[in-house]
Amino acid sequence: MKHPTSTLSGAQLDQAVAMALGLDWHIHNGALHIGRNAATGFPWSPSTNWAHGGPLLSEHLTALDEDEEAPGVWWASQRQDGWQCMPGQTPLIAICRAIVASKLGDEVDL
Repeated sequence: MKHPTSTLSGAQLDQAVAMALGLDWHIHNGALHIGRNAATGFPWSPSTNWAHGGPLLSEHLTALDEDEEAPGVWWASQRQDGWQCMPGQTPLIAICRAIVASKLGDEVDL
């Protein structure tokens, strides 16, 4: 089923980021895990955990700013074949959406 990248959140957004980055992932006990299986994988939530999502900012994006006219809205941008700019209610959500948009487009099949 196709989902607009600009509205992805939670586990769906985390899954889309893993897909965009080409990571091995699976769902275990309702949570996204990185790794080939439950024995070797670990829970991963870049849209809510700075230890997971924070490094993605410096690795994949060119800008992260809070909207001056709408406090509480964040914009993450990446320049790749034109600008990919995505909003989010938190910096991590904006970061994750921008990565997904730049690699997979405006809609994601999940």
